[in-house]
Amino acid sequence: MVGRLVAAVTHGRPDALESPNRRVKNGTMFGVLVAALLMAVFGILGLFLPGGTPLGSRPGRS
Repeated sequence: MVGRLVAAVTHGRPDALESPNRRVKNGTMFGVLVAALLMAVFGILGLFLPGGTPLGSRPGRS
């Protein structure tokens, strides 16, 4: 009953076959996957190409 009511309000017809929140779910999943992929890429790059200076070799520190 509630599903038909939500479909009628969001789509204009109560027997809509697609979920009203499909685009939100797809966009959220796409964003999570892209973020995870970027974190993995930068994590792997950080393992193989570490940067920065060690704490004891900074100029100006004794």
